[in-house]
Amino acid sequence: MTERKLGVFGIAFLYAGAIMGAGFASGREIWQFFGVFGKYGFAGLAFVGALFIFVGIMTAIKARTLKTNDLGRIIVPGNSRILKAFTGYFMSFMLFTVVITMTAAGGALFMQQFGASRILGGALIVILVIATVLGGFKRVAKVFGYVIPLLIIVMVIVCGGVILKGIPESGIESQMIPSPLASVWQLAAVLYLSYNILAVVPIVANASINAKSTDHAVLGAALGGSFLAVLALMITLALQTDAGFSESMDMPMLAFAMELSPVTGVIYTGVMLFAIYSSATGNYYGFTTRLKNDGKKNRKTVIIAMAGFLLGLMGFRNVVAYMLPLEGFAGIAIIIMLTCNFFIVMKNKKKEEKTYMFRDFHDHNRFDFPDGLVRVTAGFGGESILFFGSEKTALFDCGMAYCGEELVQNIKEAIKRQEKKDGSARTLDYVMLSHTHYDHAGGIPYLRRCWPELIVFGAAHGKAVFERPGAIKTIRTLGIAAEKYYGQGDPQKIIIEGLYIDKVIE
Repeated sequence: MTERKLGVFGIAFLYAGAIMGAGFASGREIWQFFGVFGKYGFAGLAFVGALFIFVGIMTAIKARTLKTNDLGRIIVPGNSRILKAFTGYFMSFMLFTVVITMTAAGGALFMQQFGASRILGGALIVILVIATVLGGFKRVAKVFGYVIPLLIIVMVIVCGGVILKGIPESGIESQMIPSPLASVWQLAAVLYLSYNILAVVPIVANASINAKSTDHAVLGAALGGSFLAVLALMITLALQTDAGFSESMDMPMLAFAMELSPVTGVIYTGVMLFAIYSSATGNYYGFTTRLKNDGKKNRKTVIIAMAGFLLGLMGFRNVVAYMLPLEGFAGIAIIIMLTCNFFIVMKNKKKEEKTYMFRDFHDHNRFDFPDGLVRVTAGFGGESILFFGSEKTALFDCGMAYCGEELVQNIKEAIKRQEKKDGSARTLDYVMLSHTHYDHAGGIPYLRRCWPELIVFGAAHGKAVFERPGAIKTIRTLGIAAEKYYGQGDPQKIIIEGLYIDKVIE
């Protein structure tokens, strides 16, 4: 069995979850950056909503095109290693500050709702985040798949209740005072988008690399941005029903929920906890991808998260009013580089496609196979050609290990198309190896996981090579190097179990 890939909704929920933290769900961020400007705040919302979608799509396309989730390569145009390294580390630091923000939010929630110590709320959030992040991307994606849909539904219901039902006027006069660092609606909108970019890029890049296809990645990013745009609009409409009340509360949406009914308040308290947890988890996972996998990574993950918790004791209102706008100024530079790099990557991609078209023409269309033969090559390395016989299906060579899972997906899609064409069930029966180099045989273990009855044919010399431990070790070492260069840099992804020849042919 191959690892389950993310579909459109899985990517959308990861995207939305990374942004739907305490500031968003509580209404504090939305008020500070949009609601406080009255009718002009809606212009800012329209601008930010469109760019949430656009930036998500740009990031997804670049991650899939470059086959990487490395922040430096995705953001920085050109080939400056120093700038790419600096950007990667800077982004990691910014992601770490989200832990500060979310633990501060957990403290504010416990204090406002339960009259409990800020320390208790912050500690609960940081413990949950550590437990999830230590499980890796698969656990993060699974948790978001369950939590985020529920958060969206509850937030829509509560906002709708406030807008349609309304609550008694509080009588509190609103001063409509914006943050000193975001004093006009145009700047506030730009800063809101730019500091959130620090969360969008890493989570969308990771999700896109783990997507079923480029189409799934792009549609998922667009849908996630749309979720955020609609929710932000509904929260703003709800908050502006009583501007004075909204301005006076650390967490205005929670206060509105309490005004609707005690039960709604309790439910929204749960929503807030999950929103704080999901945002902190998504962002902190992005931060931990920069930590070296040297045997001490888990220890570092715990220690750094605890440091974020201690810094978060400065208070949530101060974090939103001052630290987030400062991050926003830094995020503007990220947006500019991200956009420039996107157009450079797309230009290079078109140039490569034209080059391949030219080569194909002069090579007599070497990829234009007759019926029954399908090119299923995944990534760089040896070509992989699928042969559909009258009864059996065979694969000639299987490329490198780093793209073994993508090869399996390509084969599945080709088999599905062939089944529709000839009306009979098919499986992968055989693999025929030309030779045992790592870039032609590395995908065998991944094929065996999906098709356990698979029979691999090869030469006698090849069988002898696979029986030597030293050769297998070298193949894995080369596979890890390819994964580092072309893939996500995860050495655990490279497997060698099942790397053997079943039947010798001459």
